[in-house]
Amino acid sequence: ANWFERIDDFSRYWSSRGSQLKSTVKRKSASLSRDGRLVLRFVDLKAGWREGAAIYKGIYAQSWKPPEPHPNFMDALLEKLGSSGIARLAAAWVDDKPAAAQIWLVQDQRATIFKLAHDPVFDRLSVGTLLTHWILQQLHDKEGVREVDFGRGDDAYKRLWLGARRDRHGLLAANPRSFKGLVTILRDILPSRISNILRSRQAASTASLVRPMTVENRHA
Repeated sequence: ANWFERIDDFSRYWSSRGSQLKSTVKRKSASLSRDGRLVLRFVDLKAGWREGAAIYKGIYAQSWKPPEPHPNFMDALLEKLGSSGIARLAAAWVDDKPAAAQIWLVQDQRATIFKLAHDPVFDRLSVGTLLTHWILQQLHDKEGVREVDFGRGDDAYKRLWLGARRDRHGLLAANPRSFKGLVTILRDILPSRISNILRSRQAASTASLVRPMTVENRHA
């Protein structure tokens, strides 16, 4: 699943969001900004991607998320795509403490919200939500981004931000006669096949429980 939306007018886009999301951004932003506790800014990856990597990985380490399966991936991404301007990293600080960080991929008026991380200590302040709203408006107003998507995944929070869904299909092939191919099958292909089978069975079971109602005409 790929949640996305074209945003030509930011004010119209934002007015069409759900009341709870809009209320959260308004209340939390007003409170933190009034007290001067919140700082939102982009990290200049062209000048120094290592600063961005340290900020992101520090926040990620405090989050609930499991470790990255490929430890060098984030450094390589920020070094290569940061220097070209495709990767953007923005972070939020509360009381001078790193609270949330996000990595977006931006090119040709399109942006993909790629990586999100926040420190659970700041959960009640909804810092991640405030950061998403700020980045979205910054890229729309200052850089002309007009289409935004959430990459891969059908998480419920994504539909709060973006109103359209499309499916993307990929093909993964592996040679079972090689060790690497066998590992790929066991790690990447087999779990997906099992998941598809279970979903199909669940859908069939649900369909069998939903039967059309019939009305009998009885004569006295």
